[in-house]
Amino acid sequence: MRTIPVMLHIAERMKELCPDAWLINFSNPAGIITEALLNHSDVKMLGLCNVPFNMFKSIRETLQLKDPNFTYVGLNHLSWITAIEQDGKDYLKTALEMGLNSEAMKNIPSSGFSKELVQMVGAIPSSYLEYYYFKNKKLKLLQESELTRGEKCMQIEEELLGIYSDSELHSKPELLSSRGGANYSEVAISLVDAIYNDKQEVHVVNLLNNGALEFMKDSDAVEVCAVIGKDGAKPIKAPGFDNEHIIDYMRMVKAYERETVAAAVRGDEDAAMRALLMNPLVGDYDAAYNCFHELKEAHREYLPQFFVKEKI
Repeated sequence: MRTIPVMLHIAERMKELCPDAWLINFSNPAGIITEALLNHSDVKMLGLCNVPFNMFKSIRETLQLKDPNFTYVGLNHLSWITAIEQDGKDYLKTALEMGLNSEAMKNIPSSGFSKELVQMVGAIPSSYLEYYYFKNKKLKLLQESELTRGEKCMQIEEELLGIYSDSELHSKPELLSSRGGANYSEVAISLVDAIYNDKQEVHVVNLLNNGALEFMKDSDAVEVCAVIGKDGAKPIKAPGFDNEHIIDYMRMVKAYERETVAAAVRGDEDAAMRALLMNPLVGDYDAAYNCFHELKEAHREYLPQFFVKEKI
């Protein structure tokens, strides 16, 4: 609710000052921000996450594959690898029989996925799916933690600012690893390089679906493989995709994302409530209502779209 209006303002300024420039967005929630910007502004933009890069890297190393092609399907932080192909062979079945997990993100307290779960899903989930597949376990862990993840990040960033104030620093602080975001620099520069030099390379990005996934709307922001060049990204289609579990999960969470964008753009409290009720991590009206209204008041200064009527 706070971030989307700010990003839309940045898009407006880009339209005035640098209309041909590309916005490469890392800000989370990257998929929802992509959904907002590409449907409510004219900016040229792509959303980017380090999760696909890290998943591909760890699976290549585990399966000892030199240069496989991955099929990657999902939304940002709700994604799966559904094919691993090299030299005409699909190694996904091998991976599923192994119960293969990709390397977990360092900012997620990970317990991993069992072989039975991976085989049931029929694909390799990103580590963020732990929040959906093990909701109760994650909630218990958070409730028992002395600090929330947000509080930990605030502490880390205060310490990092102190470290970075040393002008003689010439190496990466070890503390940075606990903040998350590994390999972002490589992912970002590779994407910029592919656009600027028209390299026609395949990258995983957040962009509008535009027919890539038949079961999603064209205007839905999805996270998939795309060919990147000077004209931007062309999503690689996945015709006949038939993993019903993934299809149903993506549609459910995308419904939440659409309503979230509507709430942020219009200051629509009904849309916010519909969003939270559809989110499988919430799904309770009383909890959603009380939480939203408490946070809305606490962040009033940064949420003018919800207080417009008071000024009239």
